[in-house]
Amino acid sequence: MAGAQLAARGVVETWTTIEVPPEGFDPPVHVALVRISPGAPGRPAVRVLARVERAVEAGETVALRSAGDVLWALPP
Repeated sequence: MAGAQLAARGVVETWTTIEVPPEGFDPPVHVALVRISPGAPGRPAVRVLARVERAVEAGETVALRSAGDVLWALPP
């Protein structure tokens, strides 16, 4: 698979907090499903799963930043 350039901003569709994360992660771990593109006609929207530093709200605009292997959704 080839890499792809992602949009730098997106909109939170939903999020959750993982209180008992996998080994190597300190709880709580917040993750959000972020829509980064509305999608072309007849195609689904592009969405990514990103970590967030805090609880967020659906509809909130976030900036996407890559840090190593982790994609972060941060306040713009």
